[in-house]
Amino acid sequence: MNVLPALLVLGLLLATVGPRLLARARWVEREPVLALWAWQCLVAGVLLCCGLSLLITSTAAWPEAGRLLFLGAPHGVEAAYRQPVARPWAVAGTALLAYGGLRTVQALTVEVHTARALRRLRQRELTARAPELPPGLGPRSASRERLVVLENAQPRAWSLPGPGPGWWSPPVRCPG
Repeated sequence: MNVLPALLVLGLLLATVGPRLLARARWVEREPVLALWAWQCLVAGVLLCCGLSLLITSTAAWPEAGRLLFLGAPHGVEAAYRQPVARPWAVAGTALLAYGGLRTVQALTVEVHTARALRRLRQRELTARAPELPPGLGPRSASRERLVVLENAQPRAWSLPGPGPGWWSPPVRCPG
């Protein structure tokens, strides 16, 4: 059996049928963490199929790459994965898979940068719209400080002015 078509068909099936099955599943609303994990496994499976297909077609296109890839493999492994595809088709398949990989990386990079830029913009807007602190609560400076409550990845808190709890203070217990 030739492994390249099997990998490509498996990747195509995972990419087309998998999301449809996850979207129709009834357990997704009840178990969102498991659904997210299943989605990530599905994406990883598709990317793994495409990456392995890229490696196998590159070994058919360039025999030197095949020798390098199967350098530590036992005798006969390289012959088992050898593709009966003509070199021009192997080069075209490798170029197509590499182009798809580059487009995927570019799309993910754009998504990450866009999300970060939107988060920074929201934080700047919140900072600009924040009300000023009452006169007795802010630091004793000429400029008035603003009361700012922001969502952030790192939890931070500042206490109000005055004596803070010392080492002699009993711990605060929450009721319940």
